[in-house]
Amino acid sequence: MLDKSAASHALAVIVVDDHDDVAELIAQGLRADGYEAVSATSAQEALRLADIKPPACVLLDVHMPVMDGAELARRLRERFGGDVTLIAMTGMDESPAQHAKMHQLVDYYLRKPIDLRLLAKLLPAHT
Repeated sequence: MLDKSAASHALAVIVVDDHDDVAELIAQGLRADGYEAVSATSAQEALRLADIKPPACVLLDVHMPVMDGAELARRLRERFGGDVTLIAMTGMDESPAQHAKMHQLVDYYLRKPIDLRLLAKLLPAHT
């Protein structure tokens, strides 16, 4: 477990998936690795969380109702530019056009189920 001084320097990560169990499971794994991870079940909730505390990284589901992952990525890039690492995740097969669109907006693209060891290599390093 992190001490209080380490926790205050933990990098903020938002995990967004419309399946709350998926988002929370990934967030729990990240918290165990020392990240300050929170889960969101919609793009709108993720944007609210990002307003409260700017994230170092956002893991975002590609297919979500109301606002999809591409629109969320676009809005996060508008707000934070390159100061945030964006990692798209999907469990569905993508068309070449969808895949190319997401690759233009995000830093990394992962297939579900997410391998937490691989994810750890992609996340911004702790300070």
